[in-house]
Amino acid sequence: MKKLTVLLAFSLLLFATSTYARTTDPTVPESINTEFSRDFSQAKDVKWEMGDKFFKATFDFRGKVLFAFYTDNADFMGIATNLRSDRLPHNLSSEIKTTYANYWITDLFRYRTDNEDGFTITLENSEKVIILKSVGDQGWDVYHVTNK
Repeated sequence: MKKLTVLLAFSLLLFATSTYARTTDPTVPESINTEFSRDFSQAKDVKWEMGDKFFKATFDFRGKVLFAFYTDNADFMGIATNLRSDRLPHNLSSEIKTTYANYWITDLFRYRTDNEDGFTITLENSEKVIILKSVGDQGWDVYHVTNK
């Protein structure tokens, strides 16, 4: 009976540790891991990427894929989530359809920081890649243009 209890306890421990997020990554400073764990204690399947002077965590949070960004000093920069184009506010969607009719959407996400909420969209055609940003739903501003 004692062996069965120990085996059951070990199985539960193994299940719990494999189900919930493992936020430790040898390339991510412990201070960032600590902040992330505090901010998103229920995160699952965490994967880290290093950018230029920031760290990005991609993870599952309550059934939704989110992206959290932290500075080198473990300061929370903001959060983002992918978005379907039919979920854009009407005026932003209309502007894309009229101004960029000959482009297709290759990336679209909603972001939140301490100071603002908004959207970022990447549009492409055979000649250019255009990244637009909108603070709130007030209209698009060109953030970056690249010729192919």
